Amino acid sequence: VRHRHNISIPPSLLVLVFVALQIDALGNFFGMYGQQIGPLQYDEFAHMMIQGLVSPSIVWLVQHTLEKWGHHLPVKLTAFFAATVVFSLSAFYEIIELWDELYFHPHRIWGPLDTATDLQFDLCGIVIGTLLAYVLLRTQRVTISALEGSRAFPRL
Repeated sequence: VRHRHNISIPPSLLVLVFVALQIDALGNFFGMYGQQIGPLQYDEFAHMMIQGLVSPSIVWLVQHTLEKWGHHLPVKLTAFFAATVVFSLSAFYEIIELWDELYFHPHRIWGPLDTATDLQFDLCGIVIGTLLAYVLLRTQRVTISALEGSRAFPRL
């Protein structure tokens, strides 16, 4: 992304994506899927946490890309647009999971409500991650505006 589109993703966002990947990888490695973790199944926990950790990166990327193209949208609208994109990708993943179950029978679907439950926890994670990104980006934008304002009108 850095070389092709001249976008430098902040390291903190890359760390969040790395942690999200580790939640899935470690869950697979230790056979946690199908196990109870507190009040949630590990599958539910993973869906919510992965979406919550990845969503801030997507919101930042959408905002950065739109601004690069000359579109300066309010952070609320950018966050909403990014959340709908992430949820659409989650739904597409669930369709692939259904096809995988139908044709290859890997036992990835645990019951008749698995897809709906996965999407529900995806949505919860997306909302949490998007709200977090909104707060951070809004704070950053206010700080940048304040700094630019202080440069335009220096105090004597």
